[in-house]
Amino acid sequence: MTNQLVSKRVIQAELGISPSTLKYWRLGRDGQRPKLTEGVHWLRVGPRKTLYNLELLRDFLHNQTNPDAHKRAINAYLESLASSRATA
Repeated sequence: MTNQLVSKRVIQAELGISPSTLKYWRLGRDGQRPKLTEGVHWLRVGPRKTLYNLELLRDFLHNQTNPDAHKRAINAYLESLASSRATA
């Protein structure tokens, strides 16, 4: 997994997800919990800029009916961050 952080425009071009859907998934709506986790699926890099983890969003779409599989992908991503910090 490359963990490439990209803009909403790249997500729209690569995965066909509209910016409004990304916002809904990030923030939730009508009392629903957000579907995406800050610091995992997306990062705020300024007051008006958000970047998305392309590979985790791909996995999220692929595993919508299997949340346990997506949790494994998240755990692998988080472990890759921890291991890269430990070796640095």
